[in-house]
Amino acid sequence: MNKLSRQQLTVLTLIASCLNTKEIAAEMAISPKTVEFHRHALQLKLRVFGAVALTKYAIREGIVKL
Repeated sequence: MNKLSRQQLTVLTLIASCLNTKEIAAEMAISPKTVEFHRHALQLKLRVFGAVALTKYAIREGIVKL
């Protein structure tokens, strides 16, 4: 697995939990723009695009469980 920052790992986990950008921002006490920044960085780093693909990645890598 690629090295993810703590913030990126948290965003990935929350995306996989079906939270939207506003909900993730509220959960992490950061702005929605910051959530989008982390989402974009995740997609580039992992070469995985879209919430569904990110969720599949998180499951496949054992970051989240079904």
